[in-house]
Amino acid sequence: PYTPRNADGHYLGPLRLRQALAADRAAPAAQVLGWVGAERVVATARALGLRADEPAAGLALAEEGFPAGLLEMSAALAAVANRGALAGAADTLGQPRPTTIRRVTDGGGAVAYAYEPVTREALAPELAYLLTDMLAGRDAACPAEVCPATSELPDGRRAALVAGDGWAVGATPERLIGVWAGGGASPAMDNGEDAGSLWRSLMAWATVDTPAGDWLRPTTLRPVEVCAASGLLPSRAADCPTVREWFAPGTEPSAVDTMTREVAVNRETGRLATIFTPPQLVERRVVTDYPPEAAGWATAQGIAMPPAEYDTIRRITTRNGGATITAPEPWSVVSGQWSVVGSAGGEGFSTYRLAYFPGLWPEAMGIIAEGSAPVAAGELGVWDTTLVADGLYTVLLTVFRGDGTFDEVAIPVTVGN
Repeated sequence: PYTPRNADGHYLGPLRLRQALAADRAAPAAQVLGWVGAERVVATARALGLRADEPAAGLALAEEGFPAGLLEMSAALAAVANRGALAGAADTLGQPRPTTIRRVTDGGGAVAYAYEPVTREALAPELAYLLTDMLAGRDAACPAEVCPATSELPDGRRAALVAGDGWAVGATPERLIGVWAGGGASPAMDNGEDAGSLWRSLMAWATVDTPAGDWLRPTTLRPVEVCAASGLLPSRAADCPTVREWFAPGTEPSAVDTMTREVAVNRETGRLATIFTPPQLVERRVVTDYPPEAAGWATAQGIAMPPAEYDTIRRITTRNGGATITAPEPWSVVSGQWSVVGSAGGEGFSTYRLAYFPGLWPEAMGIIAEGSAPVAAGELGVWDTTLVADGLYTVLLTVFRGDGTFDEVAIPVTVGN
C-alpha cells in the first residue's frame, strides 16, 4: 500500500483545501487525488500545456509528479491567473505556446513576422479564480518553521506563488515571473537567498511602478459561511468558528456540521450526562469532535476531546407513578417492528406519549405513539426500529395529568437490525 507523507514529517491536523494548498502538504494532495482520480488530474495538466507524458501511477502522482520545465510551469500558472485562458503564439497544431519573439523585421524594415496571440480556455473561470485565490491566500495553517516561503510582496499586494526546491513561479494580476536557482549547486545559494527570495525581489522590482490590482471574481461564484473545521454548514444547535468561502454553482455544501456540537455532561464526573443524571449536575458544553485519526494531534494541541463515556447509571426503574414499561427489558436488544408493552394511566390521567432518542440524553426525540385513553398492561405503541441506525437508544414513556404534572420512565435499549 502507498502511504503519503509530508516532506517535513509534520502533521497539522484537519485542514481545509485552501489551507492544505497554501501550506504545500503532500498527504492532503494524495487524499484529494484519491477523490478525483489520477486520470482527471493528468488531463487537466495537459490542458494547461504540461506534457505529463509518463506520470506516476495512482496516488504516487501527488508526490512524484512528472517532468516539467520552468517555461512550461510558468505558462500553466499564467493560464490559471488569466481566468483559465491559455495564451501565446500558435504552434503547428494551433495550440497557444509561450513565445519570446514579438516581431521580426528584415534589413529594409519590412515585418517578416508579428506575434499574433491566440487563446484557449483550459480551465473554467470559476475554478481558475478559486485556485488563484488559494495560491494567493495568507491563511496557511502551519507553523512558521514548516510553512513555504510567503508570496506577500513589500507593498502588500497579493501574488499567487508555487515553489519547490530551487524554483519558484508566481503571478500578480499584472505580471508573472518564474525563477530557477537549481543546477549543479545547492538550491540554497551562496548569499543565503533561495528561489522564493529571488522571486519576491524580482516581482517587487517589476511591479514597483504599477498600481496594485486584484483578480476579477466571476459573478457566478457564491459566498457561503462554513464551519472552519469541517467546511460544512453551521448547525443551529452549536456555534462553530466560521469562514467565508466561495463556491462554483452546484458545489456548495448542503450537509450540516457535526464536528462542533453541544453536549451535556455531569460537571462532577466529566462524563456524558444521561436522562438519569441529577438535573442540578448537568452542564452544557460546546466541543469539537475531531475524527479518530486526528485525536492525537488534538491532544498535543491542548484541545479537549469530548467525553466518550456515559455517566454512571446506578439504578433503572421501569415504573414511575402512572407510567410503566414491562417490555422491552432495560439494556435488551430490539429489532424490526417492536411492540412496547406497559401501562399509562393513574389519577388525573390526560394523555401519554411514547418516544425514543439516540443515546442516553434527550436531544433529538422521535415519537413512537401518542394516546388519549389509559392503557393497562397492554401495547403502548409499535416502534419501527428499521427506520433508525443501529446503536444505543432510550425509550421514554411520559404520562401527562390534567393538572400539568407528569410521570416519566426511561428504558435504554440497543437497536440491532
